[in-house]
Amino acid sequence: MLRLYWKFIDKNDIDFYYLGSQPATDFQLEMFDLIGIKKDKLVCYPCRARRSLTVVRFNEKYNNAGKYIDSNSYNFVREQFLPLLSKNDSYPKRIFVRRGKTKKRNIVSEEEVVRCLVGYNFEPIVMDGLPFLQQANIFFNADIVIGLEGSALANLIFIKKGAKVIVIFPSQYLLPSTYTYAAYQKADFYNLLVDSVPGGTGNPQQDNVIVDVNKLKKLLKLAEVT
Repeated sequence: MLRLYWKFIDKNDIDFYYLGSQPATDFQLEMFDLIGIKKDKLVCYPCRARRSLTVVRFNEKYNNAGKYIDSNSYNFVREQFLPLLSKNDSYPKRIFVRRGKTKKRNIVSEEEVVRCLVGYNFEPIVMDGLPFLQQANIFFNADIVIGLEGSALANLIFIKKGAKVIVIFPSQYLLPSTYTYAAYQKADFYNLLVDSVPGGTGNPQQDNVIVDVNKLKKLLKLAEVT
């Protein structure tokens, strides 16, 4: 949305950015500060402006437009933050993105998955609470990323060209946005479809899942991860 705002009006002519009625998080404040929008320009309480500019996006090409990211928006985001990222050998080359503190769509067999992936030199990482720039740098420096579909994988927008990406999807919850994040960098992309835990809500976006480690190992072999 910022790309569209700045396309039609100089960003220096925008007095304030309205984020909604809730206080901005530290994560948001950091992200905006990195692209030159200071805290005093962010409005996070109910209000009404004398003049306002609001972007409303329509995308007739896809039925689920919000689940995709177009190349212009993708490139805009990378252009804002890529100069701030750097190659650093202190970051792991193989990462398994754990779900963190959430009550939905967890891997009930996660510890078994972790033991399996540690055997392939993966480092389990939880993104919760990490600064924005650190999260971006972790993905930027990774050669291989594995994770269950979730918001943390939005960081795939920062991967380097040709990285390998393996996404674990609930079998009825395939989000094309995750693929497009990886596709623009020509990632070697794989997905592992898994089943929800029996007796759940029936909503694949909410229910916990079971990962068959043997299937995971077969997919790693297919992806030539040794």
